[in-house]
This record gives sequence, C-alpha cells and structure tokens, in this order.
Amino acid sequence: MAVLTILPGRVACLLFVVLGLAACQSPSKAKPETTTPDLTAVGYAYLDNQPGPSDGERRLQAMNASRLQAYRLLAEQLYGVSLTPQPAQYWQGHSRGTIVGAQIVRQEQDGNLFITELKLNKADFNRLAAMPVPLNPTRWWE
Repeated sequence: MAVLTILPGRVACLLFVVLGLAACQSPSKAKPETTTPDLTAVGYAYLDNQPGPSDGERRLQAMNASRLQAYRLLAEQLYGVSLTPQPAQYWQGHSRGTIVGAQIVRQEQDGNLFITELKLNKADFNRLAAMPVPLNPTRWWE
C-alpha cells in the first residue's frame, strides 16, 4: 500500500519535470509559406499617335496598342528578356512566350491616353511557367 501512495507523487513530480522541459524547448522553425504574387502589367497608348481617319478608329487602335503592350510586359515578367547587341551601340530586346488566361483588370481612357491593366493569377502563372517555349511558334488556328 505504501508503494501506491508514493507512486502518484513521483508520477506527478515526473510529469511536472517533463512539462517544464517541454515548455523550455525552443519553438520549431516552420518554413515560411512562399506565395507567388499575381503578375500585373499596365500598357499605355496615346490616341494622337494612332493612325486613322476618325476618332473612333484611333480610339480602337489605342485600346489594342495598350493591351498588346500590357501582354508584352507580362511575357517579359514571365519569360524574361533576351538582349542582342546591334551595331551603332544599341541593344535590341525581345521576349518570347505564350500568355493564356490573363484578365483585363481595367481598360480606360484618361484624356488623350488609353490605359490597359492585365493580371495573371498565380495558378495560370505556375502553369505557364512550366510550358516549354516553342522554337517555331505555330498558329493555333491552323
């Protein structure tokens, strides 16, 4: 009987020591979650620089030019830019890739300037980054 009365005291003491040591243990260093931000690009085009006989045609061409510039900027962010030295001390840059699934966040006219903002979400970014870039791009409609 004496053993049973001593045993609970020792168990309580041992439990106290184990819990005390566990409290002194440094917290585990969990890896921070890496998140890929959405890619965004903004394209600009002036209405006055667009050819066309009417304001409506110049507006449509500025809309397309700003959208294409935004797509070009997205491709540069996703695939990078290749720089080639040219004669007369200047560089030519180009980017090559496919952008699918970009969303138009905003497309508006601000005075004489047309602005288009595109966004490529994280899921599309990861899918496109894994796609190989074709050496000879083919037309998808052929």
